[in-house]
Amino acid sequence: MPTPLSSRATPTTSACSAPPPASEPWRLLPPTPRPARTRRYLLLTINRGKLYRLSTVASNKRWSKREEMYKNVVLSFVPKGF
Repeated sequence: MPTPLSSRATPTTSACSAPPPASEPWRLLPPTPRPARTRRYLLLTINRGKLYRLSTVASNKRWSKREEMYKNVVLSFVPKGF
């Protein structure tokens, strides 16, 4: 019986650590902190039993010009009453 993923994960402190032992052929690494270059709105909605995903993305440079338009597009997919 496989063990849950969270119980097998071994946290590390560096991406340049020693190779994992043979009994553990993989290792989860912490994410590298990076400044966000893009902004996005992500929407999941269900209509007539189907799942729809809408994603809008813009660079930080263009976000100020497109934020209002993207917000209106995303909100047009939200069911009435929410």
